[in-house]
Amino acid sequence: MKKEKATTLQQKLGFFDEDLKKPVHDDLMFWLDENIQRILSENIPIDLNHLITDFFKENAKYQISQAISFFENKLKLDNKPEYLKKIKYLKNLNLFDHNYTREGDIKIINKTWERPISAKSNNPSRDFGNKFTVGFIDFAVTYFKPTYPYLNGIKREPIGEYGNRQRILGIEDEIQIKFGGEEKTIFVEVKTEINSLGELIRQINLYKDHLPGDYFVLCPDNTYKQKLMEQKIYFIEYTGGNIKKRI
Repeated sequence: MKKEKATTLQQKLGFFDEDLKKPVHDDLMFWLDENIQRILSENIPIDLNHLITDFFKENAKYQISQAISFFENKLKLDNKPEYLKKIKYLKNLNLFDHNYTREGDIKIINKTWERPISAKSNNPSRDFGNKFTVGFIDFAVTYFKPTYPYLNGIKREPIGEYGNRQRILGIEDEIQIKFGGEEKTIFVEVKTEINSLGELIRQINLYKDHLPGDYFVLCPDNTYKQKLMEQKIYFIEYTGGNIKKRI
């Protein structure tokens, strides 16, 4: 049999992923693709109260007090009932008496199969620029993760020479705490079986060196789950039934 030519750094170091050629590898990839939103939603805490810090609470209370002062001043100039109604609403507003939770499933932004991991080359004689391929991670998923709260409902406009101050213009019908966040990507190496734990850890550590992030392993056999966790490599439990018949 003709020996496969090494084309990536991973292969040049002796790591040829034979799993990729097995039909069951595709089965696992399809299962992961179809279930990743559920997996993320079940494992990322739904509770968001830990994001509401004492600093945020004090800042929110300050913004509300500014809005009260804004309508009190307007009430002095023009005794309209609507200003009194808004002042009463703001004074009775209590945003911190109930639990805040994520609504619905985690939002998936994109999913990528066989994502290349690249690195810069120090060799100026390379024909294709200064990048080379380290290897390919089986699956990458980018999703939206709530990371901070903000107070929504107080209308403002920037003022000052640099727009670094704000002036209150009014309030909306409802003032709420909402949550912003960031895009986060995790990487999953899919294995039909783990013949060498050391080689798997070495492979993922190579990837981490060039593309830092959270790495997971999906495998029908969870024998090495704890050892992987000790190496800061997380594990996804396969729950799709028996697929070993295709290996």
